[in-house]
Amino acid sequence: MVNNKTRAMLESAMLCALTVVMAILGFSVPFCFFLVYILPVPTAIAIYRHDLRWGALCVIGASFLTSLLLGALSGLSVLSIIVLLSPALGIGFRRLSPVKNLVVSMVAAVASIGIAIAASAIIMHVNVFADFSSIFQNAIKTSAEFYKSMGMSNDSVAEQTKQMQQIIDFISISLPASVLLSALFLALINFLITHRLLRRLDNPSLAGLPPFSQWRLPIWFALLYGFSLIGLYWGSAHAMKLLYNISINVSYFSSMFCRIQGLSLLYFFLVHYNIRRSMKIALIVFVLFTPVMQIVMYFGLFDMFFDYRRRFIDFKNRQS
Repeated sequence: MVNNKTRAMLESAMLCALTVVMAILGFSVPFCFFLVYILPVPTAIAIYRHDLRWGALCVIGASFLTSLLLGALSGLSVLSIIVLLSPALGIGFRRLSPVKNLVVSMVAAVASIGIAIAASAIIMHVNVFADFSSIFQNAIKTSAEFYKSMGMSNDSVAEQTKQMQQIIDFISISLPASVLLSALFLALINFLITHRLLRRLDNPSLAGLPPFSQWRLPIWFALLYGFSLIGLYWGSAHAMKLLYNISINVSYFSSMFCRIQGLSLLYFFLVHYNIRRSMKIALIVFVLFTPVMQIVMYFGLFDMFFDYRRRFIDFKNRQS
């Protein structure tokens, strides 16, 4: 028993120290900023390998040490990032199925982002959404002044400013959906990294998500997208700004899952026809950064209803 406690204490201390080092590098070194997004991983491993008590000590220790070294704001940031997501992952890998674990972790990540935004507003009187809008407006003014200094005519500057304003308006309106999607992506990245490390360190047979080519997302994402289009039309036609803004966020949010479904469908066919790995990556990258992504999104949307993979396999079986 003493040896087990000593081992748990040493491992938890090392994982706590690793979290602090990652936080220092993430907050201080520009090229290491991505480390901030995977801060929950060490504490999740501590909770999985030992128990929630040692994980709580990791959370407290990492937040306290980061506050001493980088200031209270950084310590609070570390606390908000790991306090919910790490327990969700650590306990989830031990007690839940992979899909349920991911869903719970996503809920925890959304709650963490919400707590961070609320804390910013209450403690520092910072309105994240208003500040983003202010930054965008200043960027438009700076760009307009730059265009004028380059000798562009007033009409050309006005046209460029109008186009930028339209883009900024869309970004500002869809910011809530962007924040929500970033929280879900944060949970997914931490889930995948934690799962990979736990399989190496502790349990090689630890269950994970199904292969990407087999992902099937709930049909209600497609229904949400359809209702959002109705809301966009109705809000625009009847000048209902609130309905229009909500519909933009719902459309942006749900269409992202339709894109994931479409990419999964595409990857299924790439795997089925034994396309080389390098070619798979090249095709996925091409789709992601070209208008082809919109076509893939609609394939993903209809795949939620018709399950093209099952139909394709049934067709191949009938032929053979």
